Amino acid sequence: MLCLIPYHTILLCLILQFVTTRFRIKHSELEFGQVIKTGPQSSIHQGRWHGEVVIHSCAPRDDEEVQSWLADVRALTHIRHENVVLYMGACVEPPKFAIITSPIKVNKKI
Repeated sequence: MLCLIPYHTILLCLILQFVTTRFRIKHSELEFGQVIKTGPQSSIHQGRWHGEVVIHSCAPRDDEEVQSWLADVRALTHIRHENVVLYMGACVEPPKFAIITSPIKVNKKI
């Protein structure tokens, strides 16, 4: 059963200000594929959004978990390195929260 959380208006405003339009991805634009891993409140899927992506979905239960999720997004927006997956954007449509990244590249040596 899906439980809708009554998020505070101020917190929602902060979320929408933080996840800029440039990095905001609509949930309806995501194509969920094979499940890679699941947890009590999260799941990781292979997926598609303008190409192959990895979708890290979560279902925060309260404002504290939403703030923790925002901290993760904030950190990812500042990381750009060839050995770290590329942050592509975030889905912020309560209760649907997801972080979208590039897939891990595997170098095959011949």
